[in-house]
Amino acid sequence: LVLLFPPLQMLSLVSQSAAFSAPATPARAAVQMMDVSGLEAQASKLNPVVGYFDPLKLGEGEFWGDSNAATIGFLRESEIKHGRVAMAGFVGYIVHANDIRFPFDKIATSVPTGLAPQAVWDAIPE
Repeated sequence: LVLLFPPLQMLSLVSQSAAFSAPATPARAAVQMMDVSGLEAQASKLNPVVGYFDPLKLGEGEFWGDSNAATIGFLRESEIKHGRVAMAGFVGYIVHANDIRFPFDKIATSVPTGLAPQAVWDAIPE
């Protein structure tokens, strides 16, 4: 069996202690508060073509009576959160577009296949 599958030979060479040890976790970077000038410098470094783009001047505001650094931190955190929600929504769209269903979900299996993702949402029984 090992001779037929060369990858199995390679796996057998790995010692068990190395194969089952937990990977080393990198140290977390220190949290840094940033002001508008720090945002401008970071934006220019990350994307020199566009640079700093804030047409609504949200980076200069102070929300809920907090400092400007707290507002910038809130905006950065919410941008990451909303980006993750958008990515999850896109995955859901792709799942419905490819007619992927979980066999144990009675509601999903009751919806006909071959529909566009928008029609799948409309076909879900209430």
